[in-house]
Amino acid sequence: MPDRDKIMGSAISDLKEIEDNPDMTLLDRIVADLMPEIEDRGERLVSDSDRDELLRIREEFLIGRLGLKDDESLMGGIQKAIRLYPRAEPEKQRAVVYYLLVKHFGKEDAYA
Repeated sequence: MPDRDKIMGSAISDLKEIEDNPDMTLLDRIVADLMPEIEDRGERLVSDSDRDELLRIREEFLIGRLGLKDDESLMGGIQKAIRLYPRAEPEKQRAVVYYLLVKHFGKEDAYA
């Protein structure tokens, strides 16, 4: 199992391919919020081809954690985050996907 520093390093590497100057404080808070679950590879990665997992992100993260209203824009935001992700593999780092979602929906205050 990778430790938090390795998870952060990998997430930073991916984010720098998307944003020139990612918000490291926000990323660190998202990773901290996801620990220790994301130490497990199955929890650390999001499969963009697993519809049930994407629905779980909508329910548990966007609605549950960020407090967003359930509407069609949520799945659109998830799809946008996945398209922005630099790696072509179907598995994306959960911390990076969540970071992109927080930024997309303007919910940085949820991690203040």
